[in-house]
Amino acid sequence: MDQQTDRKKLTIVVKLPAPLQERLASFPFLHLLRQAYPDDLIHLICPSHHLEALYALPFEGFWHPWDEEEIRTPLGAHRFVTTLRIPSVDIYIALSDSLTDLCLGQFLRAPKRIAFAEGWKQWLTTIPVTRPVGQHLAEEYFAIYQALSNLRAPGQLRVQGRELPPYYPVNPDEPPYLAVDLWPFQPGNFDEFWADYFALFEGKRFVLFFGEEEAKGGLMVNHFVDRLPPRNRYDVFLSSDWIELGKMLTNARGLVCRAGATASYSTYLGTDALVIYENGDPKRDAPFYNYANWRLMDARPVPVTGVPSGLRPKSGVDPVELFRLTLDTFRF
Repeated sequence: MDQQTDRKKLTIVVKLPAPLQERLASFPFLHLLRQAYPDDLIHLICPSHHLEALYALPFEGFWHPWDEEEIRTPLGAHRFVTTLRIPSVDIYIALSDSLTDLCLGQFLRAPKRIAFAEGWKQWLTTIPVTRPVGQHLAEEYFAIYQALSNLRAPGQLRVQGRELPPYYPVNPDEPPYLAVDLWPFQPGNFDEFWADYFALFEGKRFVLFFGEEEAKGGLMVNHFVDRLPPRNRYDVFLSSDWIELGKMLTNARGLVCRAGATASYSTYLGTDALVIYENGDPKRDAPFYNYANWRLMDARPVPVTGVPSGLRPKSGVDPVELFRLTLDTFRF
């Protein structure tokens, strides 16, 4: 009898990171995990905030949502585990090094527990992993994959989410649209910047949305659209459901957005993105190992020797420069 088919299916539990951007950066790791264990059961413990983003993964699994306050402490983690219906866990993987996440593996009684752990924390794991320094978030998770499988992640790895149906009805007579994640570059200058940006286009179609603070954006967007140049078409997308957001993004010509989760989500679904960095480090959290491409517009503080980063003058975002990059990136 074939040894592979006769083997008992393993039960693997993965505790995903809490921040949405870090969760999306873990998707390449989950692809590799599914490839390494194609016939086994994978359970994902994930924050309930935008849990539906997991639907973009092109393979099946079991989701176990938790609220942020629910497992903040080891005692809360123990209480949470008692509510789970996951029998006989074989492998537990934590993609963070928090004490609470490490305790989850203990409470699940997994014989193999893998996580980032140094010092005394390594006693809560059976395979402690030293977190790499100076690498992208996705590459940090690959260190756990390598410790688990004894395999290195492929150097040319490209991953893509499942194919989603279009959010808007398909009409060959409709022009393609550019998705724009609105945000204020500076307090009080929200309307002025975007009015100047959209005034540079003519006869184009835009879908305007808020990747963050959807409720707050919904209160101001109608008044804002009334002030935009009427020679373009503006559709407003206000759903907080990231399945619906994915349907809209995956059928867009491209995405203009600030650095963050929206950029990673878009490129994972196969849509190119023009990403404006006002802070942060693209070498650590930019879209990575995704199928689509992305382009950087750097608006981070200008380095000044001997001056703290918080006091450095900002380079700012010029609407004319953003317009030029938009045309060059998307041929829009």
